[in-house]
Amino acid sequence: MVKPVKSSDPSERTTARLYRVREDDDLRSIAVRLYGLADFWVYIYGANVDEIAENGGIRPGQILYVPDLR
Repeated sequence: MVKPVKSSDPSERTTARLYRVREDDDLRSIAVRLYGLADFWVYIYGANVDEIAENGGIRPGQILYVPDLR
């Protein structure tokens, strides 16, 4: 299992795209939509750890950074 890592380098966000959370989204569904794999939710969490509740809670309209994994 991949563990989320919070980057202390703000320049890493410059290679990320932005995603606006939809009504029924959770981190796994966003990972499937954008990466094709639910397990990649940890990358989204890691890039947004300061904006996401400890339980992974996100809200509609919230803007998340989505790292470029290429």
